[in-house]
Amino acid sequence: IADGIEFADRPLELLGRLRAAMDLVPASLLERILGYERLDASEQRTIAPLRFLMALALNNFVAIWSEAVLNASGDATGLAAYADAAAEAARRLAVVGAGVPQMVDSLALHALAEGRPDDAVRLAIEAVDLDASSPGTRFTLARTMLAAGDADRARDEASKALLLARRYPNENVELLAEIDVFLGTI
Repeated sequence: IADGIEFADRPLELLGRLRAAMDLVPASLLERILGYERLDASEQRTIAPLRFLMALALNNFVAIWSEAVLNASGDATGLAAYADAAAEAARRLAVVGAGVPQMVDSLALHALAEGRPDDAVRLAIEAVDLDASSPGTRFTLARTMLAAGDADRARDEASKALLLARRYPNENVELLAEIDVFLGTI
């Protein structure tokens, strides 16, 4: 996961590493992580750190696959080979990442990458409702609105994302550039 930035221009390699790491989790442990709410308090305390790490891995897998598909970066055939794994990771992420804005945002991107703009908009709105001050979640909402055919609302959300990202320009250099390009195309 930490190598994500290093491998950003090589999504297939990073997806392969993440999948290999997730495949190391025994099925019995994965079942306990996904069934966290059904565990007693003692087991929840024991599983919580592992659940957090699994959520991060799932989120990264879903986000990297989705962005690579949406941006047409990487080998299309290679990305298609990970489509089922990304869908399964998204199903698991919906369980372990519920209520976490960045993870709901990744689910919105996944729905968009799968060609489900209505689901993407619903999830993006949920992510913004969870964290209205995040320029990234606002920008995802703009992207999903455009895909759903609402260019005016997409422009409004992208403008809000731009204002939020400008609060911390050094931390949002790439996002600011993406939003500028986006606004220039609608």
